[in-house]
Amino acid sequence: DDDGRVVCIVLSDGSRVFKICNIYAPNVAAERSRFFKGLNKYVSGDEPVVLCGDFNCVENVAVDKRGGNPLLGTGGSIALRQLCSDFELIDSWRQQNPHSTVFTWRQPSSGVA
Repeated sequence: DDDGRVVCIVLSDGSRVFKICNIYAPNVAAERSRFFKGLNKYVSGDEPVVLCGDFNCVENVAVDKRGGNPLLGTGGSIALRQLCSDFELIDSWRQQNPHSTVFTWRQPSSGVA
């Protein structure tokens, strides 16, 4: 994309074709919602898609966040869920670890993760 937030590649092993899209979603909630809504053009098509990257978003505060304001970081999650629903995308890590509370980011001084 023009902002450098999406990079996609289509791969083939000769018999199968699939697409990998890596994203860096905005930190601002309103921008994040628009960003997720704009991903349709990248994940649509006939080939299977792997969508990965930094979503800057918490989908489920019960298992994806610890401490801090429970509403912060959830902006955009509705648009992300809609994208996943529209294109049958799944969170493969969460599917394999439905109750795990493991974090890729944390703020040691406050205990927020």
